[in-house]
Amino acid sequence: MSNIEEKIDLFQKNCYEIAKTESETIIEKTNLEVNEDINQEIKEYEKEIEKKYNEKIKKLEQKYNTDIFNLNNEARFKLNEKEEELKKEIKRQVTQKILEFTTKEQYYNFLINNINEALKKLEVKPTDDITIYLIENDEKKYKEQIKKQFQYKIETLDNTNIGGSKCVNKTKKKAIDNLLKTIIDEKFKRYIRNKWWRNILCWIW
Repeated sequence: MSNIEEKIDLFQKNCYEIAKTESETIIEKTNLEVNEDINQEIKEYEKEIEKKYNEKIKKLEQKYNTDIFNLNNEARFKLNEKEEELKKEIKRQVTQKILEFTTKEQYYNFLINNINEALKKLEVKPTDDITIYLIENDEKKYKEQIKKQFQYKIETLDNTNIGGSKCVNKTKKKAIDNLLKTIIDEKFKRYIRNKWWRNILCWIW
């Protein structure tokens, strides 16, 4: 082989080596860039997945909170509804017990004490103009007895007041309402406020 051929052959080998080295460098660089792109895509994908997951969790939490709120409102509504039913039933039973009491013999003594209590609170003087109000049923039964005992005018009220009396001092423009309906309503208000239903039952009996 001539000297020129050897140089050409050496040149070709050098070219191959250079080309191989550059090719490997390019491949390595390309792989790095591809890996970086892949990693970046993975990171972006993970972020997107995390974002969607968080949004889904947030929606589920909102739905859960809304459902809990609605359930609480529904339970509160039903509880209030039942409580109102219970209040009405208790008041009905109390009223029925009192009505039964007004038909018994001892009711008359109760009525006299009821009137005396009202007159005492009015601090009646001999010159005062006093009127005693009775429900219609009591007025029919006891008007003459009460008028004879107290010597005051008797007026009539509706039977819806259940019983008891209301005494009015027209001179002093003062009244004491001892009607049983009023007493029941006042005691029932205290029961509602304090939940002391035992007091009402004790009072009835």
